[in-house]
Amino acid sequence: MMISRSWQLMICTLIIAGFSGMAFCADNAPVQARSLHVPYSIPLKDITLEGYLVSSDNTSYASTVIIILHGWFSEDVNGARAYLSYANRLASAGFTAITVSMRGWPDTGGIDDCGHKQSLDLVEAVEWLKNRSALQLSNIGIVGFSQGGQVSLLTTAKSDQLDFTVAYFPVTDINAWQKSSNIKGITHDYIPNTCAQAPGKELKSPINHVRSISTPVLFIHGDEDLRVPTEQSISMVDKMKQMNKYSELLIIKAAGHGDFSAEQSQLAFDTAVDFIHRSIE
Repeated sequence: MMISRSWQLMICTLIIAGFSGMAFCADNAPVQARSLHVPYSIPLKDITLEGYLVSSDNTSYASTVIIILHGWFSEDVNGARAYLSYANRLASAGFTAITVSMRGWPDTGGIDDCGHKQSLDLVEAVEWLKNRSALQLSNIGIVGFSQGGQVSLLTTAKSDQLDFTVAYFPVTDINAWQKSSNIKGITHDYIPNTCAQAPGKELKSPINHVRSISTPVLFIHGDEDLRVPTEQSISMVDKMKQMNKYSELLIIKAAGHGDFSAEQSQLAFDTAVDFIHRSIE
């Protein structure tokens, strides 16, 4: 997708809220191409996902569309806008990136239910995007962070339309997470009052849906993550191996819940891009 004018994103987005903390700076790495973001809406049956479409004048992989899912934030934070920096990096690498605010956050609206309805939204969104002739889409995948990682994995289990999934420090087992997270607001409030509501913690835990996954998955996790402990990724990777499902795991040394250094951020990004390239070959 060629762009008539350039827009350079040179902003470092640092957000540490709830159980999602992420530091990814567009100017930590060489910018490979000029990029532009425009508002983008995905109309679904009962809600419209609002976000941004980000593309660049590097069109080498423009037919590969990557949906970016944010983590949990306070209800006034626009998750789609928060991850424009990461989307810009993907666009500069030649992909078409779409950031969306999940159900429960502005400007999408609705109510967060700890991943269940959000994953159903994403299944529908993937189908909608695959039917957009303007995108000239040949491959589609999801990159999710924290709760967005959880939603990306649940979506992967419910859809056979994805070519790859990348889950950064995802929640995979809500019962285990409740016992191990160091955030009391999560263990004493969010999990019992939101995650435990119908259809329940078990059905909202990706580890219980491994049998239904057919898409290759990359997990990225810091080994000092106390909000969503590293075991959340390790245990799901182990279960996927037991069931002959393809997955890879990158553990970032001396990294917490997304508070990666510039070097760690670059390692994670490069690993994700390499994984995506291999998945679409």
